[in-house]
Amino acid sequence: MASAGVFAFSRTVQEEMDWMETMRRANPDAAEDVLSNSRLFVELAAEGEVRSMAEIVADVDGQLQNNVLCYYFVKMFQVAASRRRMDVLKYMLDDGFDAHHAFVKDTLHRVIDAAASDDEDTLQPVLHLLLAHMDINFQVRS
Repeated sequence: MASAGVFAFSRTVQEEMDWMETMRRANPDAAEDVLSNSRLFVELAAEGEVRSMAEIVADVDGQLQNNVLCYYFVKMFQVAASRRRMDVLKYMLDDGFDAHHAFVKDTLHRVIDAAASDDEDTLQPVLHLLLAHMDINFQVRS
């Protein structure tokens, strides 16, 4: 499952749940720190704070998966797409995020649905997602 890049998924959802449960038992403060860090990264992605994200990654020597739940990478990607944070999308995609991950397959459709038809800027994320080879044929489940 592991691949290159800071935002690559290194654990399955079940492995993350097990990791957090073990950490909660052994060191509840560390577990809370991981959750806080995860939420912080979603906030930074929402605000387009790529520089702050990169500084934190540098501070942990690129070992973000030891400090943030990989599942939150999905939330970061989704919020960045919905808020047209192209710099965040590019940063994540360039540094290992898998645009084909099962949890983000409907992101393209969500962005299109939320786009105002008279505003060309709202479709910019669509172009980036298409350039990242997201599956345009994925069927959204209602």
